[in-house]
Amino acid sequence: MSRFAAILRLAFLCLAVASAAPPARALDLVPDRTNNMALAVAAGDVDRVRGMLAKGTSPDDRDMEGRPALLIASMSGNAELAGMLLNAGARTTLLDRSGNSALHWAAERGHDDIVKLLLDAKAPVDIESKRGVTPLMLAAERGHRDIVRLLLARGADPNKQDYTGRNALGWAQDGNQNATIQILKKAGAS
Repeated sequence: MSRFAAILRLAFLCLAVASAAPPARALDLVPDRTNNMALAVAAGDVDRVRGMLAKGTSPDDRDMEGRPALLIASMSGNAELAGMLLNAGARTTLLDRSGNSALHWAAERGHDDIVKLLLDAKAPVDIESKRGVTPLMLAAERGHRDIVRLLLARGADPNKQDYTGRNALGWAQDGNQNATIQILKKAGAS
């Protein structure tokens, strides 16, 4: 038998074995979409989330990318779902793969109402990502002045530095956010 024929025979054998596997095995790799809190939050399905919480599903459930449900609600700006999850005991300190918390995402995306909910739920105001980035830095770079003021009022350190040595003032300067720069300077950023 030629080498090509042997390789071809091996390929057909592999296909035969693969097709003999029960189809359910492939589905095992996909999370159950009907019972995954994070996916229900991503879909914005308030009723399904409410029902899942009533049945005892964890508010800290994660999606396929490892993002907690509260983080997803914070990213999308869904304050109703964020509030439901917090009331059910969702932890504010859970991080995504980059080390960002729900507060990081809410601050970066300008979701004032969610930032307030998270801070009221005792989210650490100066929580750091894997790169040492804080929610204040992200809000400063994007020019979300109300969030910058709120974070400062709740004790955020304007001089805390990320791993490159930049503080919130440096982030605001990089984002050309002149009004935010003035707010940070008045708060003692240097």
